[in-house]
Amino acid sequence: MQDKDLTRGSIKKELWSLAWPMMLSVFFYTLYNIVDAFWVSKLSPEAIAAVSISQITLFTMISLGFGMTIHRILLAHKIPKEGGGPGLAKV
Repeated sequence: MQDKDLTRGSIKKELWSLAWPMMLSVFFYTLYNIVDAFWVSKLSPEAIAAVSISQITLFTMISLGFGMTIHRILLAHKIPKEGGGPGLAKV
């Protein structure tokens, strides 16, 4: 994989190259939830309530997991540039 310098060039272009995969992922996740809610709503009001709550909970857990992963990656890249040392073992 070739390293790409995101600090050069158009900010809008670089932002779009990072954002479109996430937007597509969220779109399909939402579409899945809508279809799931549609079919489960035919069962009972309790079933649709359970599915709705679980969808929100799952999305929150996935978002937190992605956020923590990105944070650790950024820390792992930052610490060696600042001299590494014992801080790298904590990441």
